[in-house]
Amino acid sequence: MKQKQLLDDAMAYALRQGASQCEFYLTKSRGEGLALRNGILNDDNRAEKVGFSVRLIKESVPGFSYGAVAEKESLRRAVDDALLTTSFLEPDPYYRFTQGGLDYPNVPHVPRESITRNQKMAMLESIVKIAENNPHISRVERVSYGCNDYEATIVNSLGLDLNYSTVFHSASTMVVAEDGNETETGSHYMLEHSFYDLSPEKIAKTAAENGSRRLHAQIIDGGEYPVILDAEAVVDIMSILLPSFLGDNLYKGKSRLKGREGEIIASPLLTIMDDPLLSQGIAVTPFDDEGVPSRSKAMIREGRIVSFLHNHASAGHCHTETTGNGYCGSHKSLPSVGISNCYVLAGSDSKEQLCAGIANGLWIRSLMGLHMADPITGDFSLGISGSLIEHGEITRSFRGVMMAGNIFDLLGNIEKVGSDFIFLGSSGAPSVKIKSMKISGK
Repeated sequence: MKQKQLLDDAMAYALRQGASQCEFYLTKSRGEGLALRNGILNDDNRAEKVGFSVRLIKESVPGFSYGAVAEKESLRRAVDDALLTTSFLEPDPYYRFTQGGLDYPNVPHVPRESITRNQKMAMLESIVKIAENNPHISRVERVSYGCNDYEATIVNSLGLDLNYSTVFHSASTMVVAEDGNETETGSHYMLEHSFYDLSPEKIAKTAAENGSRRLHAQIIDGGEYPVILDAEAVVDIMSILLPSFLGDNLYKGKSRLKGREGEIIASPLLTIMDDPLLSQGIAVTPFDDEGVPSRSKAMIREGRIVSFLHNHASAGHCHTETTGNGYCGSHKSLPSVGISNCYVLAGSDSKEQLCAGIANGLWIRSLMGLHMADPITGDFSLGISGSLIEHGEITRSFRGVMMAGNIFDLLGNIEKVGSDFIFLGSSGAPSVKIKSMKISGK
């Protein structure tokens, strides 16, 4: 039987067994990878993963189960298991499925490219060669390439029948920088929809610069400094803020922003978007994992809270509408509230303009300890490294110091937003200038 016939059979079976509604979510991914370690090929692999889940409702009680192979008997067994789970759960008035027949945005198809093994090896070898041209790089520890082809299908008893596929390619490297008795590492990665958008030169040079810049870095005096967060550091530090915008955290009391939609919480220079339609990002899809049409939305616009993010369940709890942000980690989990392509809107200030007027400040390039930050209060204490800014110029490197503060205070103290926008996978940001931050040094 063809897949559509199998799913129709399984849905009909679920309804006969007492389910009032039924939905199937199927995923298929094919991945491959190549890696060189110290110039030797040590990883050449291919893998394929398939799976499905069944979501159903029986007398207002949700049921869920999953399996590996979507065949007639396995689909029916999964239905039986899902129905069994309803015996142990309470009715949930906010658990629902998406009605079929909705309009969906046009998202450009991402074709699977025919890339030869020789092309992949040539790219890896090019990264190694370019990195080794940096006089401080003693060796390239690792360089790798990967490709993933992903497909999702959602079909339900309300007439929903959706399918979407995408492809992305990645490349990364880790290098070792040495000078005298001092050794440091540097790394960089890229994630793109097309193999040909991967830049061996950018990957190699950025990793080499990251490693060599750390050589002879010094511990600085503590105090309050004006700081510039590098674009990559802004991407990282946004991970402290974003959980506060997730709908399930709102109704569970895990966000201090509950009930504050429309309030100003940041500098008017700050706008943060969630955009599953942004072609520049990796997380591009015409619908979420609940089949809701995707749309671009601002979470913060010019410092003001514009929108929180919801799936069906969180929207019900918060008495609002879903924003199409229901995403699954895999077919083995139910959709929860997630983020697609999230980015801080770029400003107009160049690197020189960001640094102008700073007599003694810090350009922060790396943050450590983000997992220890409190996503509810926004408090953080992070290890930082980067470069000093002296009289408007970026000078010597520093490391081994701490930066403490609160993410909401930091957002309010943004004075400038740079034009040096970067996108890393599904997250993007420019550099930003912060009026002052407390630094614990020597």
